[in-house]
Amino acid sequence: MPYSNLFQPGNIGACKLKNRIIMPLYPTKYSQDSRVNEWMLAFYRERAKGGVAMIVLDCPCLDYP
Repeated sequence: MPYSNLFQPGNIGACKLKNRIIMPLYPTKYSQDSRVNEWMLAFYRERAKGGVAMIVLDCPCLDYP
């Protein structure tokens, strides 16, 4: 079967993942005033429910003015 390890646990350094599915950065531009909001939370919750083991976020700026 191709990709037979895809649904097997894996590690990235000390981070243990339940599978090897990683969602790369997806620029939603949902944050406003560099703050996480309900739109952003809902978007990433749905991806996590889908089984993604790790999500790279398009976070708001942590050093806003």
